[in-house]
Amino acid sequence: MEKTKISFLSQAAREVALACPVPAETMTYKPVAHGFVIDSLKERLDKAGLVLADERYTVARHGQQMFGAFTVKGTNEEQDFSIGFRNSYDKSMQLGIVTGSRVVVCSNMMFKGDHVVQKMHTKSGLIELDQMGDEAIAKMSETYAQLQRDSKKMKRKRIKTVDAIEDLIRRLRDEERLLSATQEHVLRREIELQERFAAETVWDFYNHTTEALKLTPAVDVVDRYSRAHELFLAMAA
Repeated sequence: MEKTKISFLSQAAREVALACPVPAETMTYKPVAHGFVIDSLKERLDKAGLVLADERYTVARHGQQMFGAFTVKGTNEEQDFSIGFRNSYDKSMQLGIVTGSRVVVCSNMMFKGDHVVQKMHTKSGLIELDQMGDEAIAKMSETYAQLQRDSKKMKRKRIKTVDAIEDLIRRLRDEERLLSATQEHVLRREIELQERFAAETVWDFYNHTTEALKLTPAVDVVDRYSRAHELFLAMAA
């Protein structure tokens, strides 16, 4: 069996998540261990006959918050299937799973906000996690197909002027609050260097932006990627 790819940084983040102590259970709160979330989703993917090719992790607050993403080989050479998941021990966010895709050339993730499954940490959380995983996996093909259509729309729409580019950056930073100062720097660098994408279409700028979004805190990953997707899709209309 081919070994799953995982970067050094993701491996380090995964180890932090697994080493973080699981908080005590209360009458109303049933914490779900990060490791259980990871293993459960891997099991659901395996039962569905899907081969995990890549895994990625981000943590915050010394492992109290975790975001992960699994990649499964897609049906074309441009994008693979992706399933993202998040969990927390400090009650800062619900246990959640989201389906999307990953652009092969740059490993940038694409998530749509209308395919998020999330649950509170309750007594039935462990049982619900398997159900959530099965529901998300069942939606993978549907979401993947929609993201292919969205990508085509973005590729057809051009951004023609420097002023339009600056207006887009300002909107991402000030109005949508999707970018920190560091992420804005990454975005501008990507636009300038154009190593993987040009600086001509909405699709190009979408990928420059999702490259910057790789630095997003774990608690905000699903929200920011989903909002960025809807913003660029609206631009392509």
